[in-house]
Amino acid sequence: MKYVVLLITIMQILNTENFTINFGKNNEENWYIVNDVVMGGRSTGTINIAKKAINFSGYLSLENNGGFASIRSPYQNYDLSDYDKVKIRYKSIGKQFAFTLELSEQWYQPYYKFYLDTTGNKWQEVEIDLKNFEGQEIGKPTGKTITQNQLNKIIRLGFITTDKNAGQFELLIDYIHFF
Repeated sequence: MKYVVLLITIMQILNTENFTINFGKNNEENWYIVNDVVMGGRSTGTINIAKKAINFSGYLSLENNGGFASIRSPYQNYDLSDYDKVKIRYKSIGKQFAFTLELSEQWYQPYYKFYLDTTGNKWQEVEIDLKNFEGQEIGKPTGKTITQNQLNKIIRLGFITTDKNAGQFELLIDYIHFF
């Protein structure tokens, strides 16, 4: 009987491993930019990977019905159902951003986001309950929050500007840690 208890304990420990994206340390260079140019807008952005962070910077333009700039992870299965929280260390300048969780490759399908405070060019670490991610559909709130069942269906992570004011921006992200 004690071997069964030991085996169950070991399995629980193995199943609760943390998942961390550590920019600059784990070769996370495969994130890419998706700006409003996909819909005719004129916003610009660049990504640079430094030793300690990914740096996303550019200019948010409202020309030609523009108004968003974002970086996204590659499409893959991000089963987050074993985690309750995410911790992000970041620094933002010029704009407010949100961290996004997507369940579909179709841009018009609902996705989930959590708004991050601006940091005034100072590093900040924020801890977020995954249940606090709010539903969005074509940029408008749905009034729903993400469910535990949906957390096993995440296919892409990202960061997106959230204010609709033209101007320069910069976002540096050290790590994203699910636990």
